[in-house]
Amino acid sequence: MTSPAVSPSIATIDQLMPVLASCTKNALTKPETEKILTIVDKNLGISSTEERKIGGKGEGIERSFLIGEKGECVILMTRTRVKGDTALEQGCCKTVKFCVNRKTGEKEVVYVSRDRPRTNKQNISYWEAWENLPVEKSFLELFRGEEEFVRFDFSVMTDHKIYFVMEYCNRGDLLDFTVKEKPSLKSMVYAIRDYLTGLVKMHAKGVLHRDLKLENLLLYQSAPDQPLRGKIADMGWACHMADEVAKRGFHGTPAWFPPERAQVMCVYNPKFSERRASMAAATSAAGDVFSMGCVLYGMACNGRFNFQQEFQEIASMSDSSVLYDLQQYCPHLDPEFNNLISKMVRRNPQDRCTAQEALDHFNTKIFSKMK
Repeated sequence: MTSPAVSPSIATIDQLMPVLASCTKNALTKPETEKILTIVDKNLGISSTEERKIGGKGEGIERSFLIGEKGECVILMTRTRVKGDTALEQGCCKTVKFCVNRKTGEKEVVYVSRDRPRTNKQNISYWEAWENLPVEKSFLELFRGEEEFVRFDFSVMTDHKIYFVMEYCNRGDLLDFTVKEKPSLKSMVYAIRDYLTGLVKMHAKGVLHRDLKLENLLLYQSAPDQPLRGKIADMGWACHMADEVAKRGFHGTPAWFPPERAQVMCVYNPKFSERRASMAAATSAAGDVFSMGCVLYGMACNGRFNFQQEFQEIASMSDSSVLYDLQQYCPHLDPEFNNLISKMVRRNPQDRCTAQEALDHFNTKIFSKMK
């Protein structure tokens, strides 16, 4: 069987095969790849909102492809029924899988939601996360084209699932990288500048991330001799600063909450509406700055967890305890870097620096002498 003739602008089978092979241990032969492309190319350009199966049991193909609204097409390369394929990451509401862009031949990733829950009574956090996926899409589109954010290509929404097709960052997430590679501060300065610049852009557009942590910040490297660069990802709990209703939610990762939000969780209040109002008042741009400061601390300590792990510890933290931790666990760091972290994680949100001030401090006192 021969693959159909394709436009010169579309990746050829010889260009696609090594990319497809890099996504699975179950290597595809050229005839198998041709079989997949034959079916894909017949449908390329057809607008669809469905996940369509490639081949079938009779042909021995267990791949799928997605076609977006403008004819964008990717081949899903991670299927639970295919030997050698494993999910990149499994979250509360989404699974991250490999895919390959049919037109460009690039390796990408697709965030696949779990099936739409039938009721909100079984798992309220899963229900809220699923219902928030369209909101996440709107924020991904808002920052499309900004190099400090993971590139969002297209989405496919069905009755039961939502798919977000996004760029692949080849060095993984910041937690995994720092634990395994134990990078020096000098090797990370470009990535740190990207993260801080991205945070400045978010706040300039009136958006809060609310879930900044090592796992939600990605790294990529365009070539072995090029510096590591950073991307902000996972906008699942982002909201507008002016959205008082969204700010009432207890969203984010508890261990990365700033003290003012942790305090709301610690104080018992039988009136849930009042508790939500307190959370809205405690949710601000300063909370994002605190979480980013904790990210820098965790990165500098090779993935060591945040300053604290329980709400009670976060709510009762003091500026002196932060300075003690920095001196105890980060004595090797540039003093200006420790100074930057201490400014970002002050207990009182009014005493913290802003994202712009943090970026200015980093550029003038750290990046300029280490780049």
